Amino acid sequence: IEKFVVRFLKRFGDPKNYPALKVIDYGNELEYALDRQEGGGHHEITDPNSQVTQPVKLADLLAYMRAVHAAVKQHAPHLALTGGFSSVNYAERLWPHLKGLVDYIDAHWYPKWGPRKEWLVRAKAVADRLGLPMALAEYPSISQEFDEVLEEADQLRLIASLYWNHAASTDNETAHA
Repeated sequence: IEKFVVRFLKRFGDPKNYPALKVIDYGNELEYALDRQEGGGHHEITDPNSQVTQPVKLADLLAYMRAVHAAVKQHAPHLALTGGFSSVNYAERLWPHLKGLVDYIDAHWYPKWGPRKEWLVRAKAVADRLGLPMALAEYPSISQEFDEVLEEADQLRLIASLYWNHAASTDNETAHA
C-alpha cells in the first residue's frame, strides 16, 4: 500500500492539479481471486496467463481493501472508491462485505451470464439492500442494443452506464459478445 497506493495518491490525489481523477478502483473483478467456498469464482479462471494461481482468502482481500480505503481517506478523501464486480453468481455473497468500503457498486455484465435485464434487476436489488448506488460500468460495446441498455439503466436509476470499449475487436470477450 505504501509503495504504490500512497505514492500514487500523494502524486495525483490533489483535485486542484488532477481534477479528472474522481474514483479509485480496488481492482477489476476481484471476486475471481476468491475461492468458491468464500463466494468467489477462482475456479472459473481459464486464462492460462493468469497470475492468480491460488485463491485469495476473503479475509485477505478485505484487509487489502480496508488498507486502500484508509490510505484514500487519509490522502485524498474526496475520491470515491469502488471495484469492478461481475458478481453475477456472487453478488448476494460477496457484495455485503463491501458495505463501508465502496461508494457504489461498479457492475459488469456479459451475455454469457444470461439475460441482461434479469441480471440488472437482481444486481440492483442487492445494491439497494446494501444502500449503495450501482453503475453498469462494463458491458459489450458491440451490442446492437445500446439504446436498450441506456433505457434499462435509466429505468433502474443506475448512476452510470459505460460500455467496455469502442472497437469491437479490442478484446476477445467483447469481440465475441
